[in-house]
Amino acid sequence: MPSLLNESEWGLTSSTVGAIGASALLGMAAGAFAVGAFKRVGRRPLMIGLLTWTSLGMGMCAVSVNAQMFASARLLTGVALGALIPLAIAMTAEFSRPDRRNLSNAIALSGYAAGGVLSAVVALAILESYGFRMMFAVGTTPLILVLPVMIWILPEAPSYLVSRGKNLQAAKIAQLYGVDLDPITSDEQAGNSQNGSGQAILTRRPWVIALSLFSAAYFCGQVLNYGMSTWLPKIMNDAGYSLDSALLFLLSLNCGAIAGTLLFSRIADRIGSQRIPVYSWLSAAACLLWLGIAPPPNLVAYFLVCIIGFGSIGSLILLSGQIAHYFPPSSRSIALGVSFGASRIGGFAAILGGGILLDLHLSTSGMLWIWIIPTTMSIAALLMVPKKPGSTEFKVR
Repeated sequence: MPSLLNESEWGLTSSTVGAIGASALLGMAAGAFAVGAFKRVGRRPLMIGLLTWTSLGMGMCAVSVNAQMFASARLLTGVALGALIPLAIAMTAEFSRPDRRNLSNAIALSGYAAGGVLSAVVALAILESYGFRMMFAVGTTPLILVLPVMIWILPEAPSYLVSRGKNLQAAKIAQLYGVDLDPITSDEQAGNSQNGSGQAILTRRPWVIALSLFSAAYFCGQVLNYGMSTWLPKIMNDAGYSLDSALLFLLSLNCGAIAGTLLFSRIADRIGSQRIPVYSWLSAAACLLWLGIAPPPNLVAYFLVCIIGFGSIGSLILLSGQIAHYFPPSSRSIALGVSFGASRIGGFAAILGGGILLDLHLSTSGMLWIWIIPTTMSIAALLMVPKKPGSTEFKVR
């Protein structure tokens, strides 16, 4: 954000930079809401196409000649990324062992936080010398580093193959990866008798209530997440920390997310994951309160931001795993798309709202404490999620 504000030819303010950042979130919301409509394409080709689209969009950002082109590129990139992430979560859930579901999801989605760490490291190395364009140019590297590997080894989802009547091919993939095909087959049969069980969550009251509450928790949690990842460097810079220190806060945020998520996901596989996001959000709120009282020494501040990273990013990773395993396979991508789309709207509100708040010149304490509000709302929504229909596995209370 500071680098964009320094682009004098574009004449940007904190509010307009926030609006540009929010355009990517609007695109992600649109992509997430629409992903269920493309289920018939198959998850493998869809993921390959979306990764290509995302990388090309990053390249378009790098060569933008004005703020309008840059915002449009961010919007289009967001559409692809918004559809890609729910698909990745659904694929991870389908191929996970039951006793490693949370850990598998955490490892997969820790790529989000690892990308944040890498972007902070790259920013420290090249941002001051080469500017933000080079940062986006680096974002095109998945075309070379990831796409060929994905084409080579990514299998098709057994649930998709079963839905297309390719049971033999589904059985081969299930045997190769140790996937239990019985629940998938049973769910498909139930869907045929109910005119599509993937639509059941939109018509049956227990599923609607659960999806609404999960979406509300995800929405508010994403307000905290994007509020921190977007505006924390600027807030801490205004609090008197140097720009390099402010970027190190972003690094600490993502390191805390990775370490905390990997640790607590393993614990969640043993004792259940329903309460862990609640505790992580409470910890984040406490650390925000502490940071706002008085700026602590750098090392203490970095430690507090690490905890905030787990509370803001790690809690959402664990929450996405809960959503993936709460809903049946045929409904999973729809449920993830709806909740993920709602969360992107929360991210939009955080980016746009943060820019407006900065233009109001609130105190550092005010800029930190205001993010406690969505944190407590996330906790309230998650605590109200009912027990999974027909199961005793999921119980928040």
